[in-house]
Amino acid sequence: MGCRARARLLAGGEAVGPDRDIARWPHRVFGDVLIRVEHWANANDQGAVAARNLLAGPENAEPFTDVPSFATHVHGARIQVAGLPHLADEARLVTGALEDDRFAVGLSRAGVLVGAVAVNSPKDLILLRRGIISRSSAEASHPCLSAARPGNSSE
Repeated sequence: MGCRARARLLAGGEAVGPDRDIARWPHRVFGDVLIRVEHWANANDQGAVAARNLLAGPENAEPFTDVPSFATHVHGARIQVAGLPHLADEARLVTGALEDDRFAVGLSRAGVLVGAVAVNSPKDLILLRRGIISRSSAEASHPCLSAARPGNSSE
């Protein structure tokens, strides 16, 4: 459900801006898939863009393209998620090892990074989140993967 908005968070006659937990909008970073994010950080970020767009008017409005993310602590582990992992058709371990409780996973769809999950690995999540924003592949987003590709050498 949710109130359907345009990517610029304007609706109806362009003078109304649904935002926060009720807005559902086409997200450009993810191929204009309709999303709705119910998280306080998204509500804050979205509210600021909606206000700027209402003041700027429809011709000068900017699309809302923030990549959703959240973090939590569970049983002593810091778990961070960015993007829309449920859109992925492939998951790949980027760094670390599951048994070490310190790793990052890049999630991609058709070779393009759409999500990331990091456990006790915040720096890796930052790199992968940048890759989601730029619509890169997991390999292009993280130095550990790009260095491991054939033709790349650290010698």
